[in-house]
Amino acid sequence: MKAELAQALQAASRVVARVAQGRSLADELSPAEGEATKAALIDITHGTLRRYGRVQFLVAALSHRPGNDPDVAALLWCALYALESRRYSDYTVVDQAVRACTLMEKWNAKGYVNAVLRGFLRQRDELEQRIQGDPEARWQHPAWWVEALRRAYPDQWEGALRAGNTHPPMTLRVNGRRETAASYRERLEASGIEARALGGQALLLERPVPVSRLPGFDSGSVSVQDHGAQYAASYLDLVKGQRVLDACAAPGGKAGHVLELADVDLTALDADARRLDRVRANLDRLGFQAA
Repeated sequence: MKAELAQALQAASRVVARVAQGRSLADELSPAEGEATKAALIDITHGTLRRYGRVQFLVAALSHRPGNDPDVAALLWCALYALESRRYSDYTVVDQAVRACTLMEKWNAKGYVNAVLRGFLRQRDELEQRIQGDPEARWQHPAWWVEALRRAYPDQWEGALRAGNTHPPMTLRVNGRRETAASYRERLEASGIEARALGGQALLLERPVPVSRLPGFDSGSVSVQDHGAQYAASYLDLVKGQRVLDACAAPGGKAGHVLELADVDLTALDADARRLDRVRANLDRLGFQAA
Protein backbone atom coordinates (compact mmCIF):
# COMPACT_ATOMS: atom_id res chain seq x y z
CA MET A 1 0.00 0.00 0.00
CA LYS A 2 2.83 2.40 0.83
CA ALA A 3 4.51 2.00 -2.55
CA GLU A 4 1.17 2.40 -4.29
CA LEU A 5 0.44 5.64 -2.39
CA ALA A 6 3.78 7.18 -3.39
CA GLN A 7 3.06 6.32 -7.02
CA ALA A 8 -0.49 7.66 -6.76
CA LEU A 9 0.72 10.93 -5.21
CA GLN A 10 3.30 11.33 -7.96
CA ALA A 11 0.72 10.70 -10.71
CA ALA A 12 -1.97 12.81 -9.03
CA SER A 13 0.33 15.80 -8.51
CA ARG A 14 1.26 15.73 -12.18
CA VAL A 15 -2.41 15.74 -13.19
CA VAL A 16 -3.42 18.42 -10.66
CA ALA A 17 -0.52 20.69 -11.70
CA ARG A 18 -1.70 20.56 -15.31
CA VAL A 19 -5.32 21.20 -14.35
CA ALA A 20 -4.13 24.21 -12.33
CA GLN A 21 -2.55 25.49 -15.55
CA GLY A 22 -5.88 25.23 -17.40
CA ARG A 23 -5.99 21.68 -18.71
CA SER A 24 -9.06 19.42 -18.49
CA LEU A 25 -9.07 16.87 -15.67
CA ALA A 26 -10.83 14.32 -17.89
CA ASP A 27 -8.12 14.67 -20.53
CA GLU A 28 -5.28 14.45 -18.04
CA LEU A 29 -6.45 11.29 -16.30
CA SER A 30 -4.51 8.90 -18.48
CA PRO A 31 -5.90 5.39 -19.00
CA ALA A 32 -2.30 4.19 -19.09
CA GLU A 33 -1.88 4.55 -15.32
CA GLY A 34 -1.28 1.22 -13.58
CA GLU A 35 -4.34 -0.53 -12.23
CA ALA A 36 -2.73 -0.70 -8.78
CA THR A 37 -2.80 3.07 -8.42
CA LYS A 38 -5.82 3.93 -10.59
CA ALA A 39 -8.44 4.04 -7.82
CA ALA A 40 -6.15 6.09 -5.56
CA LEU A 41 -5.28 8.41 -8.46
CA ILE A 42 -8.94 9.18 -9.15
CA ASP A 43 -9.68 9.67 -5.46
CA ILE A 44 -6.72 11.99 -4.87
CA THR A 45 -7.15 14.13 -8.01
CA HIS A 46 -10.88 14.63 -7.56
CA GLY A 47 -10.62 15.12 -3.79
CA THR A 48 -7.78 17.64 -4.12
CA LEU A 49 -9.52 19.70 -6.77
CA ARG A 50 -12.76 19.78 -4.78
CA ARG A 51 -10.71 21.32 -1.96
CA TYR A 52 -8.60 23.51 -4.22
CA GLY A 53 -9.06 26.76 -2.30
CA ARG A 54 -8.48 25.02 1.02
CA VAL A 55 -5.26 23.20 0.11
CA GLN A 56 -3.87 26.29 -1.63
CA PHE A 57 -4.47 28.31 1.53
CA LEU A 58 -2.80 25.68 3.70
CA VAL A 59 0.35 25.48 1.59
CA ALA A 60 0.61 29.26 1.44
CA ALA A 61 0.17 29.50 5.22
CA LEU A 62 2.79 26.85 5.95
CA SER A 63 5.34 27.64 3.28
CA HIS A 64 8.26 30.01 3.62
CA ARG A 65 9.31 29.55 -0.02
CA PRO A 66 8.07 32.18 -2.48
CA GLY A 67 7.44 30.98 -6.03
CA ASN A 68 7.26 27.25 -5.32
CA ASP A 69 7.83 24.70 -8.04
CA PRO A 70 4.27 24.08 -9.39
CA ASP A 71 4.78 20.31 -9.36
CA VAL A 72 5.91 20.36 -5.74
CA ALA A 73 3.03 22.66 -4.78
CA ALA A 74 0.60 20.23 -6.43
CA LEU A 75 2.21 17.33 -4.54
CA LEU A 76 1.61 19.17 -1.28
CA TRP A 77 -2.02 19.88 -2.21
CA CYS A 78 -2.55 16.18 -2.93
CA ALA A 79 -0.77 15.08 0.26
CA LEU A 80 -2.86 17.46 2.36
CA TYR A 81 -6.02 16.00 0.86
CA ALA A 82 -4.73 12.50 1.63
CA LEU A 83 -4.10 13.53 5.25
CA GLU A 84 -7.57 15.03 5.63
CA SER A 85 -9.27 12.08 3.93
CA ARG A 86 -8.25 9.84 6.88
CA ARG A 87 -7.78 6.93 4.48
CA TYR A 88 -4.15 6.59 5.54
CA SER A 89 -2.21 7.15 8.73
CA ASP A 90 -0.51 10.54 9.10
CA TYR A 91 2.91 8.89 9.13
CA THR A 92 2.19 6.99 5.91
CA VAL A 93 1.12 10.11 4.00
CA VAL A 94 4.15 12.14 5.08
CA ASP A 95 6.52 9.27 4.34
CA GLN A 96 5.01 8.54 0.93
CA ALA A 97 4.85 12.21 -0.09
CA VAL A 98 8.60 12.44 0.57
CA ARG A 99 9.13 9.24 -1.43
CA ALA A 100 7.06 10.76 -4.24
CA CYS A 101 9.63 13.59 -4.44
CA THR A 102 12.20 10.96 -5.44
CA LEU A 103 9.86 9.48 -8.06
CA MET A 104 9.38 13.00 -9.44
CA GLU A 105 13.16 13.63 -9.36
CA LYS A 106 12.57 16.54 -6.98
CA TRP A 107 15.25 15.46 -4.52
CA ASN A 108 15.85 18.97 -3.16
CA ALA A 109 12.17 19.26 -2.19
CA LYS A 110 12.10 16.27 0.19
CA GLY A 111 12.94 18.26 3.32
CA TYR A 112 10.55 21.04 2.36
CA VAL A 113 7.63 18.64 1.74
CA ASN A 114 8.32 16.87 5.02
CA ALA A 115 8.42 20.17 6.93
CA VAL A 116 5.18 21.54 5.43
CA LEU A 117 3.20 18.37 6.09
CA ARG A 118 4.50 18.00 9.65
CA GLY A 119 3.77 21.68 10.21
CA PHE A 120 0.18 21.06 9.14
CA LEU A 121 -0.17 18.19 11.62
CA ARG A 122 1.18 20.35 14.45
CA GLN A 123 -0.88 23.46 13.62
CA ARG A 124 -4.09 21.85 12.38
CA ASP A 125 -6.41 23.51 14.93
CA GLU A 126 -4.88 26.96 14.49
CA LEU A 127 -5.03 26.67 10.70
CA GLU A 128 -8.67 25.65 10.85
CA GLN A 129 -9.50 28.85 12.69
CA ARG A 130 -7.60 30.94 10.12
CA ILE A 131 -9.44 29.22 7.26
CA GLN A 132 -12.75 30.58 8.55
CA GLY A 133 -11.61 34.07 7.59
CA ASP A 134 -10.79 33.20 3.98
CA PRO A 135 -13.88 32.69 1.76
CA GLU A 136 -12.14 30.55 -0.87
CA ALA A 137 -10.52 28.29 1.72
CA ARG A 138 -13.64 28.03 3.87
CA TRP A 139 -16.18 27.40 1.13
CA GLN A 140 -13.85 25.74 -1.39
CA HIS A 141 -15.30 27.79 -4.25
CA PRO A 142 -13.80 30.76 -6.15
CA ALA A 143 -14.27 34.08 -4.34
CA TRP A 144 -16.22 35.57 -7.27
CA TRP A 145 -18.73 32.69 -7.09
CA VAL A 146 -19.10 32.99 -3.31
CA GLU A 147 -19.84 36.69 -3.69
CA ALA A 148 -22.24 36.13 -6.60
CA LEU A 149 -24.26 33.64 -4.55
CA ARG A 150 -24.23 35.93 -1.55
CA ARG A 151 -25.75 38.75 -3.62
CA ALA A 152 -28.27 36.60 -5.48
CA TYR A 153 -29.42 34.46 -2.54
CA PRO A 154 -28.77 36.38 0.67
CA ASP A 155 -30.66 33.82 2.79
CA GLN A 156 -29.56 30.60 1.09
CA TRP A 157 -26.02 31.17 -0.18
CA GLU A 158 -24.29 29.28 2.61
CA GLY A 159 -26.51 26.23 2.14
CA ALA A 160 -25.87 26.30 -1.59
CA LEU A 161 -22.11 26.33 -1.04
CA ARG A 162 -22.33 23.48 1.46
CA ALA A 163 -24.34 21.45 -1.04
CA GLY A 164 -21.72 22.17 -3.69
CA ASN A 165 -19.11 20.50 -1.49
CA THR A 166 -21.03 17.26 -1.00
CA HIS A 167 -20.00 14.14 -2.91
CA PRO A 168 -21.80 14.01 -6.28
CA PRO A 169 -24.33 11.22 -6.85
CA MET A 170 -23.52 8.37 -9.22
CA THR A 171 -26.31 7.86 -11.73
CA LEU A 172 -26.43 5.11 -14.33
CA ARG A 173 -28.11 4.95 -17.74
CA VAL A 174 -29.13 1.41 -18.61
CA ASN A 175 -28.77 0.54 -22.30
CA GLY A 176 -32.37 -0.03 -23.36
CA ARG A 177 -31.24 -2.13 -26.31
CA ARG A 178 -29.88 -4.69 -23.86
CA GLU A 179 -32.31 -4.70 -20.94
CA THR A 180 -34.71 -2.72 -18.78
CA ALA A 181 -33.72 -0.58 -15.85
CA ALA A 182 -35.65 -2.94 -13.57
CA SER A 183 -33.76 -6.03 -14.74
CA TYR A 184 -30.41 -4.26 -14.43
CA ARG A 185 -31.31 -3.12 -10.92
CA GLU A 186 -31.77 -6.79 -10.02
CA ARG A 187 -28.29 -7.51 -11.39
CA LEU A 188 -26.89 -4.74 -9.23
CA GLU A 189 -28.59 -6.08 -6.13
CA ALA A 190 -27.21 -9.56 -6.86
CA SER A 191 -23.76 -7.94 -6.88
CA GLY A 192 -24.37 -6.23 -3.55
CA ILE A 193 -24.95 -2.76 -5.05
CA GLU A 194 -28.05 -0.85 -3.93
CA ALA A 195 -29.82 1.46 -6.38
CA ARG A 196 -33.18 3.13 -6.85
CA ALA A 197 -35.09 3.93 -10.01
CA LEU A 198 -35.34 7.55 -11.17
CA GLY A 199 -37.56 6.93 -14.17
CA GLY A 200 -36.75 5.96 -17.72
CA GLN A 201 -33.45 4.07 -17.87
CA ALA A 202 -31.90 5.95 -14.95
CA LEU A 203 -30.76 4.35 -11.70
CA LEU A 204 -29.22 6.19 -8.75
CA LEU A 205 -26.65 4.26 -6.72
CA GLU A 206 -26.88 4.54 -2.96
CA ARG A 207 -23.07 4.74 -2.89
CA PRO A 208 -20.65 5.36 -5.77
CA VAL A 209 -18.62 2.35 -6.87
CA PRO A 210 -15.81 1.87 -9.42
CA VAL A 211 -17.20 1.13 -12.89
CA SER A 212 -15.30 -2.16 -12.79
CA ARG A 213 -17.88 -3.35 -10.24
CA LEU A 214 -20.85 -2.57 -12.50
CA PRO A 215 -22.18 -5.75 -14.15
CA GLY A 216 -21.87 -5.56 -17.92
CA PHE A 217 -20.19 -2.16 -18.00
CA ASP A 218 -17.39 -3.28 -20.33
CA SER A 219 -19.89 -4.91 -22.69
CA GLY A 220 -22.08 -1.80 -22.92
CA SER A 221 -25.03 -2.73 -20.72
CA VAL A 222 -24.78 0.47 -18.72
CA SER A 223 -23.11 3.89 -18.69
CA VAL A 224 -22.48 6.52 -16.05
CA GLN A 225 -24.42 9.71 -16.84
CA ASP A 226 -26.02 12.43 -14.72
CA HIS A 227 -29.79 12.15 -14.52
CA GLY A 228 -30.34 15.63 -15.96
CA ALA A 229 -28.14 14.86 -18.96
CA GLN A 230 -30.27 11.82 -19.73
CA TYR A 231 -33.21 14.07 -20.67
CA ALA A 232 -31.39 15.56 -23.67
CA ALA A 233 -31.67 12.63 -26.07
CA SER A 234 -35.34 12.04 -25.28
CA TYR A 235 -36.18 15.63 -26.31
CA LEU A 236 -35.05 14.98 -29.88
CA ASP A 237 -38.05 12.83 -30.89
CA LEU A 238 -35.70 10.41 -32.59
CA VAL A 239 -36.89 8.06 -35.33
CA LYS A 240 -35.06 5.51 -37.42
CA GLY A 241 -33.12 6.94 -40.36
CA GLN A 242 -32.73 10.49 -39.04
CA ARG A 243 -29.48 12.36 -39.47
CA VAL A 244 -28.32 13.73 -36.12
CA LEU A 245 -25.43 16.10 -35.40
CA ASP A 246 -23.80 16.13 -31.97
CA ALA A 247 -21.70 19.29 -32.30
CA CYS A 248 -20.07 19.09 -28.86
CA ALA A 249 -19.83 15.35 -28.48
CA ALA A 250 -16.99 14.57 -26.06
CA PRO A 251 -16.88 12.44 -24.03
CA GLY A 252 -19.77 10.73 -25.85
CA GLY A 253 -22.45 10.21 -23.21
CA LYS A 254 -25.30 11.84 -25.10
CA ALA A 255 -24.10 10.42 -28.43
CA GLY A 256 -24.29 6.94 -26.98
CA HIS A 257 -27.74 7.62 -25.54
CA VAL A 258 -29.01 8.84 -28.92
CA LEU A 259 -27.88 5.62 -30.58
CA GLU A 260 -29.43 3.53 -27.81
CA LEU A 261 -32.80 5.15 -28.54
CA ALA A 262 -32.92 4.89 -32.34
CA ASP A 263 -31.04 3.70 -35.44
CA VAL A 264 -29.94 7.13 -36.64
CA ASP A 265 -27.04 8.39 -38.74
CA LEU A 266 -25.02 10.23 -36.11
CA THR A 267 -22.18 12.66 -36.77
CA ALA A 268 -20.10 13.48 -33.69
CA LEU A 269 -17.92 16.62 -33.63
CA ASP A 270 -15.85 18.33 -30.96
CA ALA A 271 -13.63 21.41 -30.92
CA ASP A 272 -10.81 19.33 -29.42
CA ALA A 273 -9.91 16.50 -31.78
CA ARG A 274 -8.10 14.63 -29.02
CA ARG A 275 -11.30 14.33 -27.02
CA LEU A 276 -12.96 12.51 -29.90
CA ASP A 277 -10.87 9.50 -28.94
CA ARG A 278 -13.00 9.26 -25.81
CA VAL A 279 -16.16 9.43 -27.92
CA ARG A 280 -14.92 6.56 -30.08
CA ALA A 281 -13.98 4.54 -26.99
CA ASN A 282 -17.40 5.04 -25.42
CA LEU A 283 -19.25 4.18 -28.62
CA ASP A 284 -17.05 1.10 -29.17
CA ARG A 285 -17.93 -0.10 -25.68
CA LEU A 286 -21.64 0.29 -26.49
CA GLY A 287 -21.24 -1.33 -29.90
CA PHE A 288 -22.12 1.78 -31.95
CA GLN A 289 -20.47 3.84 -34.66
CA ALA A 290 -20.65 7.50 -35.64
CA ALA A 291 -19.20 9.57 -38.42
